[in-house]
Amino acid sequence: MGNIQKTIKKAKEQDFSSLSVVGRNLIGLSFVVFGIGHIIGAQMLTYYIPFFIPLKIIWVVLSGVIFMFGGVLLILQKHVHEAAIYLSWFLVALSVFVYLVPFNLVGIFSNVALIGALLLIADKYDKNDKGIVRLVKSIF
Repeated sequence: MGNIQKTIKKAKEQDFSSLSVVGRNLIGLSFVVFGIGHIIGAQMLTYYIPFFIPLKIIWVVLSGVIFMFGGVLLILQKHVHEAAIYLSWFLVALSVFVYLVPFNLVGIFSNVALIGALLLIADKYDKNDKGIVRLVKSIF
């Protein structure tokens, strides 16, 4: 049995529809692509960071790593609840510090849509929040 069939079978056993599995994987893939884009285009993306934030390139690369890390966790179905919650909070902070100052409504509402999708994913998966410490320990 292939990996996709195993994932769908596991999802059905957990009372998830295959659509929610596909949706979770698409959101995860989107975050991986966002992360790669942030790392590859880091120099260009520093333009969007407000003037009062120092070390712009470091923040862009760090956000790319966070996006990729969260996306991979969503795809691998590891700590999905925690990954979705932490990505949501990260997008809130990103919206406030990057999009609110120039009042970029497109950026703000794009993040609002992603936050909504992440909260739906978080609600579907394990609700026993184990926290960032256990998440990091389980990976290393």
